[in-house]
Amino acid sequence: MVLQFRGLPRGYLNTVAGLLIIILITTLLNFQYVHWGSAGRGPEDARLDQEQDVPTKTSPNWIDRLLGAGEGAPTCTTAPVTVVQTVTVTVNSPEATSKSKFPAGVFTAQDEDYSSLLTDSDLPVLASLRNYTLPSADSNVSGPVFTSAVHARQRVFDQLYSIGSPTGPASWEAYLTTLPPGRLPPLTHIAQHYIHTHQHPSPTACKEQTRFLVLPSHRRGSGIGSIIHGATHALSAAIRSGRVLIYDERDGSGDQEGPPAVLFSGNGEDCPGKKRGMDCFFEPITSCSWNDVRLTDGEGVEANAVLFRTYDRNGNKEVKHPTLGYGTRYGDIPAVLGKLLQEWEELASGKTGITMSPNARKLWWRSQGAGYLARLNPRAIARIRDNRRGTKLTRVGVRGTQTDLPMPFPLPANTFSIHVRHGDKASEMDLVPFDNYLSSAAAIADTNPSRGGPSKSVFLSTEDPTVIDEMLAFAALDSPSKTGDTTSNLQWTFFYTKNLPRNNGGPKAEVKTGGEVETTLMHLGELMVGLEAGSWVGTRNSNWCRLVEELAQVWVGGNAGSGEAPGIFLEVGGRGDWVDYHF
Repeated sequence: MVLQFRGLPRGYLNTVAGLLIIILITTLLNFQYVHWGSAGRGPEDARLDQEQDVPTKTSPNWIDRLLGAGEGAPTCTTAPVTVVQTVTVTVNSPEATSKSKFPAGVFTAQDEDYSSLLTDSDLPVLASLRNYTLPSADSNVSGPVFTSAVHARQRVFDQLYSIGSPTGPASWEAYLTTLPPGRLPPLTHIAQHYIHTHQHPSPTACKEQTRFLVLPSHRRGSGIGSIIHGATHALSAAIRSGRVLIYDERDGSGDQEGPPAVLFSGNGEDCPGKKRGMDCFFEPITSCSWNDVRLTDGEGVEANAVLFRTYDRNGNKEVKHPTLGYGTRYGDIPAVLGKLLQEWEELASGKTGITMSPNARKLWWRSQGAGYLARLNPRAIARIRDNRRGTKLTRVGVRGTQTDLPMPFPLPANTFSIHVRHGDKASEMDLVPFDNYLSSAAAIADTNPSRGGPSKSVFLSTEDPTVIDEMLAFAALDSPSKTGDTTSNLQWTFFYTKNLPRNNGGPKAEVKTGGEVETTLMHLGELMVGLEAGSWVGTRNSNWCRLVEELAQVWVGGNAGSGEAPGIFLEVGGRGDWVDYHF
């Protein structure tokens, strides 16, 4: 058959020919893509390893639109075709390198005199912005935004340091009500209320109905951090066995072990009510008195108390107490609180089944127990407050300048609290040099400006005087580059207590240096300063480091109540998992 094209316009023939050529080229390209499995790769890169039937769809392209199959037209679907897949692909990723086409320091900001840059029209705007106030009914944010964050932190610590004073909260319970639940670990207010209620029976119940668990000294060389952590274990055992925890008040003569922390209170002459042991510094843990306790049967009355040993060299195994009727384990949470915590976990996770691990619950309970047992009594807080306001320390500024200044109150919001634990801790762990602590802080500050704050600052506490010497030597350097400081702040600012006795020994040696009660109060004052920090650097091998972390969460919450994210703890010890540090 011969087709006759005579009479057709030449333009029409050219159009048809062009379309045929385009269709032919498109068909060939599609064939090559399907055959080799990847556009842009030739046969030398392909491996004919696998075949798979794949239903393919062609979306409307410019050819479809030209032929009238644009938007709204039915999509053209082809039958399944055999596709040869390329399953081996070599990707040459660029190697990681610290090099950059921009030299270091090219983006460094310059210090400017903004006052000289202000125009006359800027001045009223500046005054207006200083007084800008958010439209909120919340009294905590009703003041000017310019000062609200500073005042929020100030308010938290003003309240904390004035508990029991005429101008402060009447009690620890009253103080906690000033902290919103969202800033504290879950159910903190409930846990503290529950513990307090359990430990405070009526006077009649104390004398006639209450059974007691008596906590003696047991290890007289233990520090306060160790004693508090052991006592949280005893507190759980008391609650779970239906008993009230009470400290031993025997005099410690003969085979009597005496009160916990008696090492720090001396003869009690400088303690409230001449109470020795923990009551010299902390609030009574129960409303009952030692006169209500009967360790042995008497005439017509039965014993209502048993002694408790907090330390078990077998670790987390059950510690049997026949008179308690059950075995206790380190970290056991009182059943009521454990159940509430599980219900809260289900609620907080949106009923997805995401819950705390048993170790996380244990950590939660130890923090709650420490928060209750470590409540300082009004006299101790007053002494610590006086010391805090008047403490002289060295502030190391730019280019190694050292100046004695009163400690800023509170500490700058993102200060790192570093506690270097040396001394007798060498018998339990490998001591970590000061440089490791500071390098850990620098690694966070250099890569997270929000953690470093406007300037890098450290509150340093330690019992080792050589660590203070190392800090001063480091601070005297013009460019202490060994910590990788950012160019935005070449120097760290250090705060430390100058007049604290340090001899790099254990608790016994420390308290003998400057008097038991006064030295202990100074150390407790340093603990309180540590709570003002935004993050903490230490090792949980140290009970003191753990105590600072726990109390910062339960007593302050978040990042020192500043409205920022909760602070972090940087572990410098050899164990990577915090679980391994919590006996």
